[in-house]
Amino acid sequence: TAGAGKKKKVVKKKLPEAHIDDVEERLYTIKDIPEDDLAKYYSQEFRDIYGAEKVIAHKIAAYQRALLAQYDALGFAEDETEVSDEEELTDDKDKVEAAN
Repeated sequence: TAGAGKKKKVVKKKLPEAHIDDVEERLYTIKDIPEDDLAKYYSQEFRDIYGAEKVIAHKIAAYQRALLAQYDALGFAEDETEVSDEEELTDDKDKVEAAN
């Protein structure tokens, strides 16, 4: 299988305060369309896509609320990303190149 044998690890990154400020000002939302309006005015294809978008929007908003709660509790917030050894090496190379 693709990627077999690659080790994954979680990398934490402290988020800039400006990012937290942006999240506080603009929590991710999606326009709420009442179920009866969806059924009456929109195609099944639209309803399917809208349903998926709504799930994604709720996940993004939950993530943002968790960041804000972490910031309120600790005075900072960290993002966690799972990366492979290969991705981490690429990121380190990019950091070195950016510093030069």
